Amino acid sequence: MDNNLKKLLVYFLKNAPVGMSRTSLVKFVYLFEYYYRNKYGKHFTETQFIRYNYGPFDQKVVDTVSELTTEGIVNVVNGYYMDSVTYEYTLNTQSEYEAYDELTGQERFIADVLISKLSNLTATEIADFSYSTPPMLEILELEKKYDSRLYGRRLNMTKTSPVYRPSKKRLIAARKRLAQRDKTRGTKEERALYRLELYHEFQDLRDQVNKVFAELEEEYR
Repeated sequence: MDNNLKKLLVYFLKNAPVGMSRTSLVKFVYLFEYYYRNKYGKHFTETQFIRYNYGPFDQKVVDTVSELTTEGIVNVVNGYYMDSVTYEYTLNTQSEYEAYDELTGQERFIADVLISKLSNLTATEIADFSYSTPPMLEILELEKKYDSRLYGRRLNMTKTSPVYRPSKKRLIAARKRLAQRDKTRGTKEERALYRLELYHEFQDLRDQVNKVFAELEEEYR
């Protein structure tokens, strides 16, 4: 049982302004681990994220939030969208969730920055932001090299910079082509360029996150 992961999930659900979807929770944990690993040189949870068809994924996050649901700590509401089951999670404030409400200053300030900067994004935008991180970009570049999807490939969470920067001309061309079709149906190169474009599209947001990290670090020590 990964108690640190439970603490992190409870903290996100307690402080998020609205309920969180399964996709959002998984991506929040991924982004937390990415920033935590690069800032402190270690992992906080036992998660090991892989390349999944919807971006970074670890089944452990899904299983752990299910455990919290079974314990009565978390509420879940199921819905349906395009023939798929959806999950929206909220914290059961009438439960004994305080048992998991124990993040220290280091963890809290990273979680707080992510909540403040990403909570207003849609689940799709959060997924796109996770695609724009260096660990995912490294995988996308390898997929382009080998002309194959590397589903199940473990992400290198120590990666801190993009491995490839396409020219502005190529990015504009890819954007125009993708605007005329479903992004999931583009060529492999177009899909790769689209994801790489996300890195630059979200540069301002990453800069804001890093700036807040710097400003709040002293406060949370």
